[in-house]
Amino acid sequence: MKKDRIKEYAVDFFVCLTACIIYSVGLNVFVIPNGLVQGGIMGIAIIVNRVFPFLGAGVLTLLMNVPVFFAAFRKIGGVFIVKSFVTTVMMSFFIDFFDFLPAYSGEMIIACVFGGLISGISLALIFIRGATTGGTDIIAKLIRLRYPNVTMGKVIMILDVFVITLSALTMSDVERALFSAILIFIGAYFIDYFIYGASHSKLLLIITQNHSEISEKITDVMHRGHTVIPVEGGYTNQSKKMILCAVRSNEAVKLTRIVKQTDPDAFTVISDAGEIIGLGFRKE
Repeated sequence: MKKDRIKEYAVDFFVCLTACIIYSVGLNVFVIPNGLVQGGIMGIAIIVNRVFPFLGAGVLTLLMNVPVFFAAFRKIGGVFIVKSFVTTVMMSFFIDFFDFLPAYSGEMIIACVFGGLISGISLALIFIRGATTGGTDIIAKLIRLRYPNVTMGKVIMILDVFVITLSALTMSDVERALFSAILIFIGAYFIDYFIYGASHSKLLLIITQNHSEISEKITDVMHRGHTVIPVEGGYTNQSKKMILCAVRSNEAVKLTRIVKQTDPDAFTVISDAGEIIGLGFRKE
């Protein structure tokens, strides 16, 4: 079991390393040279880098993330925060390392499309391996600990709007700020597309013998409601429990990891949920 866990961590590291390199190349070729910004702390770092060019965008990203990770480690802790911090350090290093790459100087819309595509693919790889690049994802989790009724999507959207507005004010260029909004939207779309497909919500049916432990983690770790249903195997006639849980698409990977770590023999069905009305989702 220990060897399997070490192997999994090694795969996580190399996938995140590859994703950080891909992301950094796209940032230095398509985003920064064209006066665009990414969302969240990365975007703020790019804006500050324009004012103080002697400070690399990667270094600024890491410095801004340090207090966020410090607070998150105290409040959340766990492997997720450690993996995310290591990924953020690698990302920050490669952003400054690849600043020598030739910049794309063609059509702005092409820079937005390819910048968003590359960031979406690389961040999707990182999210799949159970990590983040810090920034708004961690901040959103910390805010949700205090205000559980506030969705992560709303927090991230507010922070991204703030970054775009700050970019427009500091550069006095509304057009580039609007292009940055297109870039952020494209990146977010491809993250969801590569991880979850087109649907924004997922419905998970988890058949397990360890329903109590999984149920506890869904409540305490994911802050999601769920339903436990008694079921019986048609072939084995064995009695088990089925957990029915609706989540946002960006939470599905985390929940499947929790299930796998808690009960490797669990049977999980994941389906698209076209629309969910209720607490934590859309109000009718």
